Amino acid sequence: MKIHSLDLRQRALMAWKKMGNKSQVCEIFGISRPTLDRWIELEHTEEFDPKNRKNKGGRPSSIKDLGAFKTFVEQSNFTNIHELVPLFEKTFGYPVAYEVIRRTLKRLSWSPAKKVFVVRKNKQLESEV
Repeated sequence: MKIHSLDLRQRALMAWKKMGNKSQVCEIFGISRPTLDRWIELEHTEEFDPKNRKNKGGRPSSIKDLGAFKTFVEQSNFTNIHELVPLFEKTFGYPVAYEVIRRTLKRLSWSPAKKVFVVRKNKQLESEV
């Protein structure tokens, strides 16, 4: 979603008040009708200024404690990420999506190439005993 400047927002609202026709204003300024409607609603609030928006974009991570999650992954026995989803919910008490776990593992630099997800115990050969 493109963030429009405060100046553009103010000019579009002034033009709308002067002309009274939303469609023409949207065509002149190259904005959509829902965008203009939202600006009209937000005109007298702090959120009208794009610098004061509460949601500054980007998706927040659903995993609240990354340190605990890293420890959890190191101690868990799993063969693929799908197995972590129910284990995570049991351990932490809140659900997360598969994609959230996958992204977080990627952010922590965990990959199948760097660490084998299967934990195997060393087996001694019978001939060595």
